[in-house]
Amino acid sequence: MNKTIKNNGVLFGLILASWYSISTLLIFFFYQELFVNVYMGFTNTLVSLSVATISLLVAKKKLGGRITFKDAFTSYLIPIVMGLAALIIVSMILFNIVDPSMKEVFINMSIAFTKKNMGGLQVAPEAIESTIEQIKNTDNFSISNQFKAFAWKTLLYSIGGMLIALILRNQSEFSTAATPNQ
Repeated sequence: MNKTIKNNGVLFGLILASWYSISTLLIFFFYQELFVNVYMGFTNTLVSLSVATISLLVAKKKLGGRITFKDAFTSYLIPIVMGLAALIIVSMILFNIVDPSMKEVFINMSIAFTKKNMGGLQVAPEAIESTIEQIKNTDNFSISNQFKAFAWKTLLYSIGGMLIALILRNQSEFSTAATPNQ
């Protein structure tokens, strides 16, 4: 792996990891209702995509404006993986060690959020009750569920990363240059 790509990715990975760590800590201790806030979810997604894309653009600039798809995708993915890993680790520590009783608060907020949104969409009461039972019976902060969440989020961000890397890579990377026959 190119050292410039790796160093750049780690730098922006630390930035994204800091964002997730600080925002999760603030929400956990001061603004718990933001755990189930749609706008906070959109904000986290926007910050992640922005930091990863800026990482890719900075790497491209450091490489003299020429970057392959592989290097572009790698410079995008490193910050995403580091940021998500920080989010998972901080969440597991907070909800399993610091204050395990917050799991119950989170479940209650999730149930209220689900009732409000599903009721607003006029979903059948049986479906709402079924969903609420699933929420009650699932430990979202268990190690296995956290790793599943990490894998799914990484996969989803990777799809976006492939599209962004495809757009920002050298446009001539996969095309064959026409050589004049003389």
